[in-house]
Amino acid sequence: MNGASDSKENIAGAERPLAQADSPLIRVKDLFENGKSTVELKKRYMLKAIDEVWVRAIEDTIPSLDVIIRHPGVFLQEREDILPIEQTRRVTGRSIQHLSQHTDFIKEIRDDGTVMPTKLLNVFQDETMLTYENRFINTLLANLYGFVSRRYDMAAECGEDEKMTRLTLDQTFGDDETHGTMTLTIEYSEKPRPHEVIKNYIYSDDLWKRVERIYKIVTTYMDSDFSRQLGKNYVHPPIIRTNKLLKNVDFRQCLSLWEFLEQYENTGYETLIQENLETVGEDCLDELYRSLADQYLIFQKHIRNEFVPEMTLDSHLTDEIIHPEIKSELDPLQIRELDYRDVVPAGAPEPVTETGEEPAIEEAIRVALAADSIFTAEEADGEEESVFEKKKIAYRYRYSYLSRLIRAQNPTQDYYTEIKNELLAYSDVSSRISWNHELFAIKRRKLARINVKGKTIFLYLPLNPQDFPVSKYHHKDVSDVKKHEDLPFLLRVRSDRGVKYAKELIALVMQSRDILRLETPTYTDYHMAYATNEELAARTPPLVKILPGSEDLRENEIPVPEIPAAPAIPAIPYRYRYSFSANLIRAQSPLQDYYETLKNELLSYEKVRSTMSWNHESFRHGRGTLVRLKGRGKTLQVLLKLDPATVPEKYHVKSGKGDFSSVLRVRSARGVGYAKALIARVMTEAGIAQNEVPKQSYRMPFMTNEEMLALPTPLVKNVKAPAKK
Repeated sequence: MNGASDSKENIAGAERPLAQADSPLIRVKDLFENGKSTVELKKRYMLKAIDEVWVRAIEDTIPSLDVIIRHPGVFLQEREDILPIEQTRRVTGRSIQHLSQHTDFIKEIRDDGTVMPTKLLNVFQDETMLTYENRFINTLLANLYGFVSRRYDMAAECGEDEKMTRLTLDQTFGDDETHGTMTLTIEYSEKPRPHEVIKNYIYSDDLWKRVERIYKIVTTYMDSDFSRQLGKNYVHPPIIRTNKLLKNVDFRQCLSLWEFLEQYENTGYETLIQENLETVGEDCLDELYRSLADQYLIFQKHIRNEFVPEMTLDSHLTDEIIHPEIKSELDPLQIRELDYRDVVPAGAPEPVTETGEEPAIEEAIRVALAADSIFTAEEADGEEESVFEKKKIAYRYRYSYLSRLIRAQNPTQDYYTEIKNELLAYSDVSSRISWNHELFAIKRRKLARINVKGKTIFLYLPLNPQDFPVSKYHHKDVSDVKKHEDLPFLLRVRSDRGVKYAKELIALVMQSRDILRLETPTYTDYHMAYATNEELAARTPPLVKILPGSEDLRENEIPVPEIPAAPAIPAIPYRYRYSFSANLIRAQSPLQDYYETLKNELLSYEKVRSTMSWNHESFRHGRGTLVRLKGRGKTLQVLLKLDPATVPEKYHVKSGKGDFSSVLRVRSARGVGYAKALIARVMTEAGIAQNEVPKQSYRMPFMTNEEMLALPTPLVKNVKAPAKK
């Protein structure tokens, strides 16, 4: 046994005394203690304190900005040019009026009264987005980008939040002949714990992530088609309060953000740096000196290639014969070794039941294994949680899909946001949220389903699980479950790598179904703030259901939380009856976009005029009505004089009543294309030619029921409610 190993044994066993008073370890340790030493233990905190006021103000406005940027308003801009008669394509009343005022453009007047001009006024109509409201939003985006990027960049330059601890020991030792110096530095850094209070500042990692999300969203908006088309067309303060800015809820929210940015003068963040010197305990110093003495001995051994004689350990031989016992197998396991009391901390109370019996651990394990075999993670629909009190169910929570997502928080909501934005980045894909899950589809074609269990996202896709390696995706085949027959591929997402795999598989699904990706998909933040079970149960509609448990609960047991009672429904003295125009006004985009496109298409045919009634709008040619438009909810109904039997199945035409036997429901851009094709067929059969399609705007600003009721010609009627039976 050498000196180095002996010193290590003395250090490892703190309870063992040193072998000899004059051992080399003791002599080196005494040499250190007689020298000069400096010990410093420093803790340093560096935190970014961000003002949550401006973060919350921008987060509240992002949904409204998203709606406006996705569906910007447009109007028709007229441009007048005087062109030679050879380049004139269309003569209007304004052209004739202009010619009568500028007779110098008349070349000749023939005997039959025909006027032959040399030039005519041409009026061109172009669709433009340069409305005052759009220029206001473009200016707001530019100001918002500068506001956020300055605070984001300056906060990022300060570095990440950090809590650092450093221990420094400088030791000088020696005698008249020798002199030595040793330095020990130990340093480690860590992030502060969430909600840790440091210098009256509560550290919150979520706040910095919210700032990063805002910066990412605003940057995406600046690179959108909306910003590129408007370019540098801005407005200058003061802002004109137009009717749309004051009455449209989205523009009103953006106007509030503008006023907030104008008044906000703070930097929005600050950096907190704090350094504290801690006291090093005597036990810590003693252990450090022991470790340094050990390292010093090893250093001397390797430098001199031998131990200094006065620092070698005493050694002696023994005549005692050693008889080792060699075992070829382990001893049998004793029952006592499985006693849970061997691992109970000293002083902890014995876990016994009210009757004094030990807990039935074996039975609890058996029940848990049986429950695990019955309940699978895929059957997370309608997840329940029971609250027990003395083996009785006090009440139960039944969680919806949204409530499970709200309770999961980050990073689960980060993964959900990335996956949902990826799915909606493809053309015509829509999502529908039910109590149990969220479905993504194009009409009736299912593309994906998302569910949440704990902190795991379950993504179901219409792929064959046998075509993909399990070793890479770790997926599961759930085709044997009836409700998953259409989407048999299950991918569990728990990390950033899972999100990457999800995006790869989604791209394969869309490619196999010839679904095109949008050129500039819009990124939307789908994070939801945390809420308690009672708050979720009180929402309308409730996201959590509180179900009562046993009826014979004693008074000293857990009380059932009060389930919010449904508000009493007052007697309805009247109800609103909406006209066709009122339905369009209430629906807004995209229904008004479809209506505007189809109306311009219909009016492009010769001698076709429109007549607006209470229930619909008719398009006539002479005395006959060829097409009729109706609106219901977010669907535009096109009624056509066509035999449904002669219309191909791809149009999904329904049978109507009377002369309009074909009904086409328009809910998307594809439906608008189908409507144009069928309108062209109706007009062709009637022998009506088509001219150039006008670009007239028929959009109507949003109005409340009371405003539509107060118009000179009301668009809404009050109808007396039927008597309750």
